[in-house]
Amino acid sequence: MTRQRCDWGYLFITGSLRAMEALRVTGAILDRMAKSRSTAEALEHLAATYYRDFLARLTGPGDYRSMLEARRKWFLDFIDAAAPDYGPGAFFRIGFDYHNIKVLLKEKIFETGRMTAMAGLGTIPETTMTALFESEGYSDLPECMADAVGAAVEAYYTSRDPLVIDCVADRFLFEDIRRRAMATGSSFIITHYRTLADLTNFHSFLRSRGIAGDSAALKELYVPGGFIEIDFFKKLSPGDIRALEDHARRYGYEGISRGIPEFENNPFAVEHEIENTLAEQLESARFLIGGIEPLFAFGKETELELSILGAILAGLDRGMKPEAIAGRLPSRFRSTG
Repeated sequence: MTRQRCDWGYLFITGSLRAMEALRVTGAILDRMAKSRSTAEALEHLAATYYRDFLARLTGPGDYRSMLEARRKWFLDFIDAAAPDYGPGAFFRIGFDYHNIKVLLKEKIFETGRMTAMAGLGTIPETTMTALFESEGYSDLPECMADAVGAAVEAYYTSRDPLVIDCVADRFLFEDIRRRAMATGSSFIITHYRTLADLTNFHSFLRSRGIAGDSAALKELYVPGGFIEIDFFKKLSPGDIRALEDHARRYGYEGISRGIPEFENNPFAVEHEIENTLAEQLESARFLIGGIEPLFAFGKETELELSILGAILAGLDRGMKPEAIAGRLPSRFRSTG
C-alpha cells in the first residue's frame, strides 16, 4: 500500500509556490497568445507573468526558444534546490538522459556522425555520457540506462529496424520512472505515472495502426507501469476502435474515450484529452501541503505550460493562422470569454 509522505518542512516551499500563482500563465493568456497576429504580439501577453524577467533578455521575437529554455532550466534548478534530499528533479531530467542515449547509440551503430543535438539538462552531463559511449563503459550508467543500451542494441541487430532503438529506450525510460515513483512512497506521484503510462499506450496504439503487424518496433512500442496491462494493447486488432473506447471508459478515461473516434480526422483530439486528464489529476495536489507533491505538480505543470507555449510561438513563427493555433489548445486552456 502506498503512503502520503508528510514532511512539514515542505510548508515553506508550498507557500512559495502559492505566491507564484499570481504570476502564472492562465488559460486566458494562452488563448490570447494563440489568437495573436505575430510572435511579438503573443510575447507581449507574457509581460504580466513570471516570464517577464526572461522576456527582458530576448534579442528579438525570434529568440523565444532561448526564453523557454531559460525558464526550463530555472524550474529544474528550483526543484533541485528545494528538495535535494528526495531528488524529485530527476523525474524532469532523466528524459534528457534517455534522449542522449538514443543520440549516442545511433551515432555509434550507424557511424554517420551526430544527426541530432544532445540535451544538456539530464542527470548525467553530456561530456560524461559521451565518454561512456566512446569507451563502451555502459555498466557505469545507472542500472535502467545500462539495461536500455543493451536491450536496444540487441533489438536493433536482431531486427535491423532503426525505429526499435527509440521504442526500447522509451520503454526503459518508463520503467526507470516507475521505479523512482515507487521509491517516493507517494500515492499521488505513483498514480500520475501509472496514468501517464496508460495514456501513452492509448496514443501509441492509435498512431501505430499503419505499422506492419510483424514490425519489431511494434513489439517494443508499449510502455510498462500503467493500470492497464500491456497485453491488452498488443492483442487488440488495429480496427477494433470500439473495444479501445470501451476499455478507456472502463478505466475512467472518459475524455480519451470521447477523443478516440475523432482521431482519424483530428489527431489532436486525443492529445488534448491526454493533456486535460493529466492537468486535472495534477490539480489535486493543491490539497496536499505537507509533502513533496505540490513541488512535483509544479514541475509537471511547468512542463505542460512550456510545451503549449512552444507550440503557440512556433505556430505563429511559421505563419499559421491564429484560429488554427487556438484550435490546437487543450480545452481547459481555451478562454470562453
